[in-house]
Parts: sequence; structure tokens; C-alpha cells
Amino acid sequence: MAMWSVFGIISLLIALISILLPVALVVALQVWLCKRKNRWLGLILPGLSLLFSLAMLLSVGVFSHVGTSVVSYDEHGTGVEEHHEESHPGVG
Repeated sequence: MAMWSVFGIISLLIALISILLPVALVVALQVWLCKRKNRWLGLILPGLSLLFSLAMLLSVGVFSHVGTSVVSYDEHGTGVEEHHEESHPGVG
């Protein structure tokens, strides 16, 4: 029993380090870019973040009206009926 709790603690530490280390490196990079002589370098990461969020916003708008096809088959395996159902955001 005690061995499993040790493995749990070790895996928790590994998970925390794998999450916090990249975040700390990005923060350090942002601070370093802001302190450079050319202050416009400090806008690289916020600009990339803005572009990524706009891309995510536009992709939600594009893929929110995805239609599905439903095909019914008879006992011989041939398609007899086909429906095109379009799903709307917030509906079913």
C-alpha cells in the first residue's frame, strides 16, 4: 500500500514539473524579450496568442454547422433511404 502512495507522489511531481517548467520558460522568454533594446520584441508572444485565439474563434464559427448523413439499409445490405441532418449550436 505504501509503495503505491510513493508512486502517486512521484507521478504527481513529474506531472507538476512537466506543466510548470514550460510555463516558467515562456514567462522567462517574455521577460527577456521585453527587456531588449527593441521593445517591439516584447509583443511577439502576445501577438501569437492573439492570432491563436482568433483562429480558435473562427474555427468554432466554421465547424458549428456540421451536417451528418444517416443511411438506412434493408435486409440485403443495400441503402434504401438517406437523410442529411444539420446540427445547430445549442440544439440537441
